[in-house]
Amino acid sequence: MKRNHAISLILIVLLGLGAAAAVFWGLTSKCGNPTEKQGQDTIVIDQQEKIELPKEKVDEETEGHHDLREGERYLVTVDGDTAFVEVQEISGAHVRGYAYITQGGREELVPVPFDFVTRIFSNHLKLGDKEYRFKNGSIMLRGYVDGEEHLLTDKNDKTYRFKADSYTDPEYSIVVDNRYRKGLYKVRVTPDILYGKSEGYWTSKEWDESHNYAKAAFNGIAQTTAMKYLPLRLDLYQPVSNETNAPLSDAPFILFIHGGAFYVGGKDDYAIVNWCKHFASMGYVCASIDYRMGFMPTKDDFVRACYMSVQDAHAAMRFLVHNDKKFGIDKDRLFVAGTSAGAVTALNLAFMTDKDRPDATFGFGRKGQKARVLQSLLEQGDTVDMPTEKQRNRINKKNLGCLAQSGNVMTEPFRIRAVANLWGAVNALDMLGNNPQTDIISFHDDEDPVVPYDEGYAFSDANVKVGKMLIGKLYGSAAITRRSLETGRRAHLITLHGAGHAPHKDNGKLNIQVANMISDSIASFFYEEMVPQPATIESVGESKHYFHVTSPYVAQVMWKVEGGFVTHKTARSIRVVWTRTAPTHRILASGVYKNGIGWNALKEIEM
Repeated sequence: MKRNHAISLILIVLLGLGAAAAVFWGLTSKCGNPTEKQGQDTIVIDQQEKIELPKEKVDEETEGHHDLREGERYLVTVDGDTAFVEVQEISGAHVRGYAYITQGGREELVPVPFDFVTRIFSNHLKLGDKEYRFKNGSIMLRGYVDGEEHLLTDKNDKTYRFKADSYTDPEYSIVVDNRYRKGLYKVRVTPDILYGKSEGYWTSKEWDESHNYAKAAFNGIAQTTAMKYLPLRLDLYQPVSNETNAPLSDAPFILFIHGGAFYVGGKDDYAIVNWCKHFASMGYVCASIDYRMGFMPTKDDFVRACYMSVQDAHAAMRFLVHNDKKFGIDKDRLFVAGTSAGAVTALNLAFMTDKDRPDATFGFGRKGQKARVLQSLLEQGDTVDMPTEKQRNRINKKNLGCLAQSGNVMTEPFRIRAVANLWGAVNALDMLGNNPQTDIISFHDDEDPVVPYDEGYAFSDANVKVGKMLIGKLYGSAAITRRSLETGRRAHLITLHGAGHAPHKDNGKLNIQVANMISDSIASFFYEEMVPQPATIESVGESKHYFHVTSPYVAQVMWKVEGGFVTHKTARSIRVVWTRTAPTHRILASGVYKNGIGWNALKEIEM
């Protein structure tokens, strides 16, 4: 009987030891990854130099197995207090490293030693000057890092809830996006698209705007005797995906308008073609238009020619906005650029309204209503209320109609985000107030003999006062920029010296250096329009621990912290605690704007 009792006692002891070992095994593999769970807030920790802790003699006691790994980062939570842990060394039964404890709302963290002893019968966890033991006694540690709560006790037998989570580095990458900055795409050209029809003299005439304008202005008088119904055409330049060979969709758009004193030139101008291809390769849809030109050498006829060019540009923009899906145009990102007379047209397209129409565009009288009545009076020999000589000349002139009532029947409204004014001018600065949100970049030689750099008259290089006779006073790029800045508009003027009129051309050839400088400057200026508030990382108030991305145009944010830990984050903000001993403290962010453009930002933190 005593023999049977002894055997039973031995079996009970063995079973007890086995059960304890099994429980301890489960805890061993769970205690390792102190970090937040995947899918929760991520934390980045700088590598520290290996901690040099005193080596202690490892006894022969059996070591528990665990899933902790050197170089990995974990988050340990003890009754709500957290410690960011980096395992730097695993030696025998010891798992050692640094712990950064956030107890008491501390926001600047100083590392304390971390030591996890994994022996079966004498396991303990040291966090700085605190030491704990697993309440269940001899438990194996394999598979411990699973986020489940376990119980610890201190030397006073006080019980604590303990949880550990494994951490991975946050998902972060620098977004490399050179759209609208560099040539990335192939270009598809579709020529001679009909965008409207209207009465005029002609829509193209071969000439080079770097040649003498006074001579050009009198070369086609024979053709200005009668108007005819003219087709209005444009050439379209589309960026094409290198992968699918299909045109891009929702691309920003630039309308290019050639120069030529409203008398010569065409949509196939070699400088305009060069810029259209260049900007299309960067991701813009571009178009170069033909428009009605030609005039008799009178001021009224010249004014009417200028106005007709604006009507045609207006018709082209309405046509393109109407077909935005077909041509891949983002109608919320519209730009216009022009040289010389084309720049005058571009500025008027952006800023002129029907209330700004010149008198000459109405025929006779402010509203063109008296012309028919007075014509009949003249025929009857009635001398009552007879017109002046100037009014007589307008009687047979057609009322050109409103800006949007010519060329085609499209009615889509549009707003120009920015204008690239290449040595152009306006005849009234007050007109700029019509669209105060449209910005302007200008290029002009300060001794331009054709279009005044500041205030003055056109064609000062002619032997006769052509400009004063035909056009009147003009306000060039310097005056436009000055008024724009005074009224809070974003405006920039690049002044050239000794380049003359049409500095992008040199004896019938493209001046590559000047043309590239112009295109690079326009690209930078227009890019800011597409990202009106660039993403930056800013502190919330005076805090060094709460940060957010300021731009409302941001759609996605990826965060990276060097020298600290992210303790909380939302879609556009983070909370950070810093490690005082880290060599650098900075925040990096990357992502995309709502229009798909990539961005990157960096903020250095002074501790």
